[in-house]
Amino acid sequence: MAKVRGPLYSIDARGAIADAMVFGGWKGIPWVREQFYPQQPRTADQVAQRTIFTQSVSKWHDLTVDQQVDWQRAIDRKGYRMSGFNFFVSEYIKSMLAGETPSITPPL
Repeated sequence: MAKVRGPLYSIDARGAIADAMVFGGWKGIPWVREQFYPQQPRTADQVAQRTIFTQSVSKWHDLTVDQQVDWQRAIDRKGYRMSGFNFFVSEYIKSMLAGETPSITPPL
């Protein structure tokens, strides 16, 4: 059920009504949309992608703090607004999908 503040001339609403409409807000902007139920198909490609992602996160946690800082510095030099973690995971996944062995050192 939606939670309403300031009934009648509502100021804010959050939640769902009868599995049909969902009310919420994002950065102070109220929104409403149709209820959506995501599907999680278990295709071989999807399972493989999730496995690679899980491996990449695990490898990041295996890195030393200095290695993690190196990844952050590498992305800072490129001028992208991204964390060292996101850069590492991105490069790891690209390498795996290309059939290459991922590197734990950032590209120059």
